Amino acid sequence: MKIRKFIPIALKTGAVLLTAALLLLLSLVIVNLAMVDATEEDISSHEAIPTMAEGEHFDYILVFGAGVRDDGSLTDMLRDRVIVGADLYLAGVADKIIMSGDRSGENYDEPTAMKSFAIELGVPAEDIICDFEGYSTHESLDRFERDYGDASVVLVSQEYHLHRALYVAKEQGIDDCTGVSADLDTYRKQAAYNFREYFARLKDLLFLN
Repeated sequence: MKIRKFIPIALKTGAVLLTAALLLLLSLVIVNLAMVDATEEDISSHEAIPTMAEGEHFDYILVFGAGVRDDGSLTDMLRDRVIVGADLYLAGVADKIIMSGDRSGENYDEPTAMKSFAIELGVPAEDIICDFEGYSTHESLDRFERDYGDASVVLVSQEYHLHRALYVAKEQGIDDCTGVSADLDTYRKQAAYNFREYFARLKDLLFLN
């Protein structure tokens, strides 16, 4: 008798869990497709910087953090973001660069490491602003919106992340923004970053609403 009662309950529970999993999967697919579609025309490649320099002038370049190693050096992904940000500045696309990242301890300081590398690339120190509370994409953009209001901005990150960054920026009222991809290399953990990004897009969409 106990087994006969258990089987229907197990089947119902399994059906509920399967339905929930399918709904989550469907939500992930829809959100990711919609977010990419809404922002893909706003993303330019690194090669397009000379053309950008001939067009609209922006107030700021915002470079998102992407990790520093134990010795304080930039990860490959972050290195490329700073290179692209510096190239945009040196081409005259904007007058100031914001390095937005995580400074969670004395031995972990993304913005300062980003600034030091940008100076090596030829960006004047006085034109670099450090945002030490850029713990997430949302926090970086929320701080920009609060501090600079209606200023125009170029967002710099790898393309997989730019779709979400641009979507969040516009939802938060940063209307005059565009993105430039910092995909200058092939990154060792890109598949893992892509997988995590699928869920991050859904999370940020729910957070915004």
